Amino acid sequence: GKQWYQRRVRGVQEEIERDQSHYVAITTEEQRLQYAADFERDYEEYLSLKKKDGEISEQFNKLKERYDNTPDKRSSEGRQINRKVRELFKQYIRDSNWCRDKERLMGLEGKLSHIKFLFKQFEREKNSVV
Repeated sequence: GKQWYQRRVRGVQEEIERDQSHYVAITTEEQRLQYAADFERDYEEYLSLKKKDGEISEQFNKLKERYDNTPDKRSSEGRQINRKVRELFKQYIRDSNWCRDKERLMGLEGKLSHIKFLFKQFEREKNSVV
């Protein structure tokens, strides 16, 4: 359970660190164009994974809202909702495609936000020189 999750998170963190060491400060227009091409190449996949992740989160949010609106959490309805959340969570954790997609999404978020930061940094430095 917890150790498995920690190993997967560590793997994603290592991937993000590799990307951050690969994508260093932008110093030329050619480098900026290459990073932009890399960003565009991954962005569509990121959006698709983000949409899927949002749909899954929505399932949990609806169950949470139902649970929050249940007056007696120990009632049969409250226990049923709680059981459904646990079952749904186990279903996703056991789904290797979901796990792979979740890891990929986290990796892409780290990579794309790092490239975006480098773009902003490059623009700031370029504008401060003028």
